[in-house]
Amino acid sequence: MSLQIALPLQIALPLEISTSLLVVESVGPDLFATVFLALAGVVILVSIRHVWRASAVYRADGSQSLPSSSSGDLVRLTGTAEVRDDFQSNDEEAHSSTRKFLTAPFTGSDALVLRYTVEERTLGGWVPLPQFVTLHETAGAKPFLLRTETEHVGVGGDPSTVVADSRVVETVSRGEHASERVQRFEGRIDTPGSHWRDPPVILRPLARLLSLGTRRYAEERVGIGDRVTVVGHVVESAWLPPESDDTGERTRTPDDSRSIDPLVVSTLSPRRTFIRMARASTVGLLIGSLCALLGVFLLL
Repeated sequence: MSLQIALPLQIALPLEISTSLLVVESVGPDLFATVFLALAGVVILVSIRHVWRASAVYRADGSQSLPSSSSGDLVRLTGTAEVRDDFQSNDEEAHSSTRKFLTAPFTGSDALVLRYTVEERTLGGWVPLPQFVTLHETAGAKPFLLRTETEHVGVGGDPSTVVADSRVVETVSRGEHASERVQRFEGRIDTPGSHWRDPPVILRPLARLLSLGTRRYAEERVGIGDRVTVVGHVVESAWLPPESDDTGERTRTPDDSRSIDPLVVSTLSPRRTFIRMARASTVGLLIGSLCALLGVFLLL
């Protein structure tokens, strides 16, 4: 019987290859850590920016009336949205459009403030799970009058954020025909598509099972008589409410020409408005924190 002893096998590598392997081994973790930390910084900064914007709902002074505020103040007023035939304008550009309402594209309804979205169900996110992704989003407003308990306030300009009860007007599965109104909208707006609208043959069973490629069309509207909260800055306004209401009571002084340049127009409570606005940012903060932890772990 022979005895065999296994000896470690040593392979002589060229000097250049050995040096390269040492460089990769020493630099690799640091490089990945730097990438993760940079990504975390960007995501966290963007998320904080959105949270700060949402916090305007609470940062705004809700105790002031417009006459007691100064130009540039951030205020929060709650009242009823109105449009007035005698609503005056001392700015020709602000009154260039004769229409007092926006037209919702999917229902044809009139609105003072409007936000509409087109979403498509696809595989997305860090973990590819079925979810609706926004393909197109538009928000706008017409100048309107906010009737509070003590005054009438002019609100002019497009808000940065519109928060209202969202209504899904239509849901169109892959291969189905949309309504005529939605088809006209799709003809005007070049919405980006995805391969799930017409997937390869091998992926069609998966698309059918998960309803991938399904689109939904939603609207958020503020109309006459809706109870709304407006957050914005006080400005020297081109839009003036009437000097008296229908009862003859004065609602402003002759030299009061201030109104609100809106940041947020919402039909929800301040708490629900903040939660709705900050929800996506919270996810971003969690993702950014996870990337930061991975970066720190790689540096250890």
